[in-house]
Amino acid sequence: MKIALFIPTYNESYTLDQILTYYRANGVTEIFVFDNGSTDETREIAMRHGAIMFETKTKDLDDRNYLHIKNQTWKAYRDDFDFIICCDADEVLYHPDGLVQALTNAIWRDQASIIHPQGWNVYSELAPDPRDILKVSTGFPDPNFSKCVRFDPRRIEEMNYGWGAHSCSPTGDVKYSADQYYLLHFRCLGGVQRMIDRHREYAERMSAFNQANGYGFHYLRSEAEIQAEWERNIGRSEKAGFIND
Repeated sequence: MKIALFIPTYNESYTLDQILTYYRANGVTEIFVFDNGSTDETREIAMRHGAIMFETKTKDLDDRNYLHIKNQTWKAYRDDFDFIICCDADEVLYHPDGLVQALTNAIWRDQASIIHPQGWNVYSELAPDPRDILKVSTGFPDPNFSKCVRFDPRRIEEMNYGWGAHSCSPTGDVKYSADQYYLLHFRCLGGVQRMIDRHREYAERMSAFNQANGYGFHYLRSEAEIQAEWERNIGRSEKAGFIND
């Protein structure tokens, strides 16, 4: 089975090595990285994992770049792969039986062409475990991250992701897998100050297009608002019971 991973990146070195290690261990055969002008070790980490690198047209935070990556870039490789994973650089698609076995079931048993996972928002004061990204997985179900990130490019004609790519309206031979998958979002690791710094970093790169249309507005919140959200979500977090030890 040939599986390709398509991800946009900007200064993702905090979790990228663990994320790509996970995907390589779970059957991903090719990695395509679309970098938005990273100034940390993102590019070097991606290339160590054998990624094919691309540069986005602009280096600011512009949702038009993001949407083009999610909706268009994979089409050039439509005939080369059995499944595409098109997700963010801090997201892990997980199945308790392992992705390769689960996708084999999806193809041969369910005849599925697309997967709709349950979103899980990981919150932790801990940094990511250098050996295994899944070692830190406390969090809570979050439908905002229940994104259809994995699909069969030969049967799906268009994904039609909306702004932010949290929702989509796929066309073609659309048949959802009956299995329960999970999409784990690893943005909120390492304490509230890291979250505040990350928001500030994105706010400083906000394009005029995003500002005019209100895209990425959550990056413009005050430190007090981010602190309140952090405390609220840490308080509701629990161990992800669906992850096999």
